[in-house]
Amino acid sequence: TFTVDVNRSLELMRSTPSDVIAVAESGLQDPLVVQRMKRAGFKAVLIGEALVTANSPARFIGSTQSTQIKVCGLKEPKLAGDVIRMGADYISLMCYEKSRRFVNPQQAKAIADSVKAAGGIPIAVVVDKCIDDIISLCEVTGIDMVQLHGDRAREACLHLPEHLRRIFVVPVKDD
Repeated sequence: TFTVDVNRSLELMRSTPSDVIAVAESGLQDPLVVQRMKRAGFKAVLIGEALVTANSPARFIGSTQSTQIKVCGLKEPKLAGDVIRMGADYISLMCYEKSRRFVNPQQAKAIADSVKAAGGIPIAVVVDKCIDDIISLCEVTGIDMVQLHGDRAREACLHLPEHLRRIFVVPVKDD
């Protein structure tokens, strides 16, 4: 069963370096909790189901005030652009082959182009990719922000070119 532990996120945030883009991930449904995460120092929140099931997605995004919104796993360029125009800031593209929301580099480029044209920022989500694969993916897709998962990807972080912005995900599960 998936549960969201906001207090665990807040606890982990206290030990997160200030130069890291911290993203509160998954399961956030209440705009007041989103605002609380922002006050705690999270730079963005991942909102999926709450946005999709809201009666008015634009109103939901607006109710989060100045919190940046990151939507993950969209696979259609037009939809990604529409979500940015509704107020989201980032669209994460699943560049992990084992994900059910995986997009190949050509799809990622089309989505990234749509996101940028709408004024948003595309993010390549990578899992255990080596530095050369990450750089190549970013060059092919025109994406300059990566979300790093796995030990191999995190090791590559120190050697990535400075122009590539990085996101580390702080897991909230207590495994």
